[in-house]
Amino acid sequence: MAGIYRRGSTWWVRFTWRGQEVRKSARTSSKVEAQRLLGSLLDQYKQLDRDGRPRRTYHEALSKFTVEYLATLKPSTANQYHLSQRTKV
Repeated sequence: MAGIYRRGSTWWVRFTWRGQEVRKSARTSSKVEAQRLLGSLLDQYKQLDRDGRPRRTYHEALSKFTVEYLATLKPSTANQYHLSQRTKV
């Protein structure tokens, strides 16, 4: 559920995000600007992951895994991970 509504001369945006209703003032008297703000807010919320952290791509996660974790493994185990990564990329 997403939409805009008017309170006095000011437009507000309203949508549901993960079961919670979010309401924000668009701080404008223009309906078109309020609709743009709603679209922008929906895009921002879609990019968020749990706890407000942005989503990461597979390649970003793989890079972080390689730098932080792979170095702590035995060489034979690290080699198996390298082989698996080659087939997935």
